[in-house]
Amino acid sequence: MIPIPPWMLTPLFKYGAIAVGALIVVGIVWWQIDSYGDDREKAGRDAVQAEWDKDIAARQKAYIALQDDYRAKEHALAQQVGNIQQEKINAEARTAGLQRRLADSLRKRAERPAGLPDTGAVGADGKDPPKCTGAQLYRDDLQFLQREAEAADGLRHALRACYSQYDAAVVATAR
Repeated sequence: MIPIPPWMLTPLFKYGAIAVGALIVVGIVWWQIDSYGDDREKAGRDAVQAEWDKDIAARQKAYIALQDDYRAKEHALAQQVGNIQQEKINAEARTAGLQRRLADSLRKRAERPAGLPDTGAVGADGKDPPKCTGAQLYRDDLQFLQREAEAADGLRHALRACYSQYDAAVVATAR
């Protein structure tokens, strides 16, 4: 047998050894409890992270679908604006043709009388004065009416373009 040194037999050493042993047991128990909690905590973190990832993926899909819808609407609106602009160009071409005819008519009608003659006009049957067909208009009246007709055509075309754009915007925002 191995001889035990006398200082190991003192009560202070015995109590110290018991305390160290107890600390070792408490440390091992603490470590086991802590590691068990870590596993549960890690499992909870993983579950929350998976739920978060699923929510983010759903939001991204919804965002992409919304972007695609807006792009389709934007494309449709751009196409409608292009159609409206083409209609406006066509209307302006028609108005330009009318303006050319107006200028031509003004050149041809420059020799019209400037005012009303004092002769009492009587119809062919002797009862009513002749109806106005435009050929009997006086120069000032003709010029005034032609300018008003030209302005009215321009306003009509602008109003149609405005209504078309407004209707297109209302339809696009209602979707």
